[in-house]
Amino acid sequence: MNRRGLFLAILFSLITYIVGKYTSLRYTRFLWEANMKDVYYSLKDKGVLYPRVYMAQRDLESNYGKSKIYRENNNGWGLKVPKYRKTYAIGENHGHAVYASIGASALDYIERQNYWKPIFERNYYEITCEDDYLTFLLRTGYAEDPKYVDKLRVIIKKRYNFLPDK
Repeated sequence: MNRRGLFLAILFSLITYIVGKYTSLRYTRFLWEANMKDVYYSLKDKGVLYPRVYMAQRDLESNYGKSKIYRENNNGWGLKVPKYRKTYAIGENHGHAVYASIGASALDYIERQNYWKPIFERNYYEITCEDDYLTFLLRTGYAEDPKYVDKLRVIIKKRYNFLPDK
Protein backbone atom coordinates (compact mmCIF):
# COMPACT_ATOMS: atom_id res chain seq x y z
CA MET A 1 0.00 0.00 0.00
CA ASN A 2 1.38 3.40 -0.92
CA ARG A 3 1.58 6.38 1.47
CA ARG A 4 -1.60 7.96 0.11
CA GLY A 5 -3.55 4.72 0.55
CA LEU A 6 -2.20 4.27 4.07
CA PHE A 7 -3.11 7.87 4.93
CA LEU A 8 -6.67 7.41 3.59
CA ALA A 9 -7.07 4.13 5.50
CA ILE A 10 -5.93 5.76 8.75
CA LEU A 11 -8.13 8.80 8.11
CA PHE A 12 -11.15 6.61 7.35
CA SER A 13 -10.52 4.56 10.53
CA LEU A 14 -10.19 7.71 12.59
CA ILE A 15 -13.40 9.22 11.18
CA THR A 16 -15.27 5.94 11.74
CA TYR A 17 -14.01 5.84 15.33
CA ILE A 18 -14.98 9.48 16.04
CA VAL A 19 -18.44 9.13 14.45
CA GLY A 20 -18.99 5.90 16.39
CA LYS A 21 -17.98 7.54 19.68
CA TYR A 22 -20.11 10.60 18.96
CA THR A 23 -23.13 8.48 18.02
CA SER A 24 -22.62 6.30 21.06
CA LEU A 25 -22.35 9.35 23.33
CA ARG A 26 -25.46 10.90 21.80
CA TYR A 27 -27.38 7.65 22.26
CA THR A 28 -26.15 7.32 25.85
CA ARG A 29 -27.22 10.93 26.52
CA PHE A 30 -30.61 10.20 24.93
CA LEU A 31 -31.12 7.17 27.20
CA TRP A 32 -29.98 9.13 30.26
CA GLU A 33 -32.39 11.98 29.48
CA ALA A 34 -35.27 9.55 28.91
CA ASN A 35 -34.51 7.90 32.26
CA MET A 36 -34.29 11.28 34.03
CA LYS A 37 -37.67 12.28 32.58
CA ASP A 38 -39.17 9.12 34.11
CA VAL A 39 -37.47 9.91 37.44
CA TYR A 40 -38.64 13.53 37.26
CA TYR A 41 -42.32 12.63 36.78
CA SER A 42 -42.12 9.88 39.39
CA LEU A 43 -40.78 12.44 41.89
CA LYS A 44 -43.59 14.86 41.01
CA ASP A 45 -46.09 12.06 41.66
CA LYS A 46 -44.49 11.42 45.07
CA GLY A 47 -44.91 15.06 46.09
CA VAL A 48 -41.41 16.45 45.49
CA LEU A 49 -41.94 20.16 44.77
CA TYR A 50 -38.93 20.90 42.58
CA PRO A 51 -37.47 17.63 41.23
CA ARG A 52 -34.59 19.32 39.38
CA VAL A 53 -33.37 20.80 42.66
CA TYR A 54 -33.96 17.49 44.44
CA MET A 55 -31.83 15.61 41.87
CA ALA A 56 -29.12 18.29 41.86
CA GLN A 57 -28.98 18.16 45.68
CA ARG A 58 -28.56 14.40 45.57
CA ASP A 59 -25.71 14.80 43.08
CA LEU A 60 -23.99 17.51 45.11
CA GLU A 61 -24.53 16.05 48.59
CA SER A 62 -23.51 12.51 47.62
CA ASN A 63 -20.71 13.55 45.25
CA TYR A 64 -22.59 11.69 42.53
CA GLY A 65 -23.00 8.62 44.75
CA LYS A 66 -19.35 8.43 45.81
CA SER A 67 -19.42 10.07 49.27
CA LYS A 68 -18.85 8.19 52.50
CA ILE A 69 -22.17 9.47 53.92
CA TYR A 70 -24.02 8.18 50.86
CA ARG A 71 -22.35 4.76 50.88
CA GLU A 72 -22.24 4.09 54.63
CA ASN A 73 -25.42 5.86 55.77
CA ASN A 74 -27.70 5.36 52.72
CA ASN A 75 -28.06 9.14 52.91
CA GLY A 76 -28.31 10.75 49.48
CA TRP A 77 -29.03 14.29 50.67
CA GLY A 78 -26.63 14.87 53.55
CA LEU A 79 -29.52 14.97 56.00
CA LYS A 80 -28.90 15.17 59.72
CA VAL A 81 -31.13 13.58 62.35
CA PRO A 82 -33.96 16.09 62.91
CA LYS A 83 -34.93 17.29 66.37
CA TYR A 84 -38.55 18.34 65.78
CA ARG A 85 -40.12 16.45 62.91
CA LYS A 86 -40.95 12.89 61.93
CA THR A 87 -37.97 11.04 60.49
CA TYR A 88 -37.12 7.79 58.74
CA ALA A 89 -33.59 7.81 60.21
CA ILE A 90 -32.57 4.72 62.16
CA GLY A 91 -29.39 6.16 63.66
CA GLU A 92 -26.52 8.58 63.24
CA ASN A 93 -23.01 8.17 61.81
CA HIS A 94 -20.41 10.81 60.93
CA GLY A 95 -22.86 13.48 62.20
CA HIS A 96 -25.48 12.54 59.60
CA ALA A 97 -28.63 10.45 59.64
CA VAL A 98 -28.44 6.74 58.81
CA TYR A 99 -31.24 5.13 56.81
CA ALA A 100 -32.21 1.55 56.04
CA SER A 101 -32.18 2.44 52.33
CA ILE A 102 -31.69 5.31 49.91
CA GLY A 103 -35.47 5.26 49.47
CA ALA A 104 -35.91 5.95 53.18
CA SER A 105 -33.58 8.96 52.94
CA ALA A 106 -35.61 10.19 49.95
CA LEU A 107 -38.79 9.94 52.04
CA ASP A 108 -37.07 11.85 54.84
CA TYR A 109 -36.15 14.62 52.40
CA ILE A 110 -39.84 14.90 51.48
CA GLU A 111 -40.74 14.96 55.21
CA ARG A 112 -38.29 17.83 55.72
CA GLN A 113 -39.78 19.69 52.79
CA ASN A 114 -43.32 19.19 54.10
CA TYR A 115 -42.38 20.22 57.65
CA TRP A 116 -40.44 23.41 56.85
CA LYS A 117 -42.32 24.76 53.82
CA PRO A 118 -45.46 25.94 55.71
CA ILE A 119 -43.30 27.51 58.44
CA PHE A 120 -41.21 29.33 55.85
CA GLU A 121 -44.29 30.54 53.97
CA ARG A 122 -45.88 31.88 57.17
CA ASN A 123 -42.74 33.85 58.01
CA TYR A 124 -41.50 34.93 54.58
CA TYR A 125 -43.47 34.37 51.38
CA GLU A 126 -45.13 31.66 49.34
CA ILE A 127 -42.76 29.46 47.36
CA THR A 128 -43.90 29.71 43.76
CA CYS A 129 -40.81 28.91 41.69
CA GLU A 130 -37.49 27.12 41.74
CA ASP A 131 -35.58 30.25 42.81
CA ASP A 132 -37.92 30.69 45.80
CA TYR A 133 -37.27 27.07 46.70
CA LEU A 134 -33.51 27.55 46.53
CA THR A 135 -33.83 30.52 48.91
CA PHE A 136 -35.99 28.33 51.15
CA LEU A 137 -33.12 25.82 51.38
CA LEU A 138 -30.73 28.52 52.57
CA ARG A 139 -33.12 30.15 55.04
CA THR A 140 -34.25 26.91 56.66
CA GLY A 141 -30.70 25.85 57.43
CA TYR A 142 -30.41 23.06 54.88
CA ALA A 143 -27.30 24.53 53.34
CA GLU A 144 -24.29 25.53 55.39
CA ASP A 145 -22.22 26.56 52.36
CA PRO A 146 -23.05 30.14 51.23
CA LYS A 147 -22.33 29.05 47.62
CA TYR A 148 -24.64 26.03 47.87
CA VAL A 149 -27.37 27.52 45.70
CA ASP A 150 -24.87 28.59 43.05
CA LYS A 151 -23.49 25.05 42.96
CA LEU A 152 -26.99 23.63 42.57
CA ARG A 153 -27.73 26.03 39.73
CA VAL A 154 -24.61 24.86 37.88
CA ILE A 155 -25.62 21.20 38.28
CA ILE A 156 -29.18 21.93 37.16
CA LYS A 157 -27.91 23.79 34.11
CA LYS A 158 -25.41 21.07 33.18
CA ARG A 159 -27.48 17.95 33.93
CA TYR A 160 -31.18 18.76 34.24
CA ASN A 161 -31.85 21.83 32.12
CA PHE A 162 -33.87 19.77 29.61
CA LEU A 163 -36.50 19.10 32.33
CA PRO A 164 -39.28 21.55 33.24
CA ASP A 165 -38.48 23.74 36.25
CA LYS A 166 -41.75 22.98 37.99
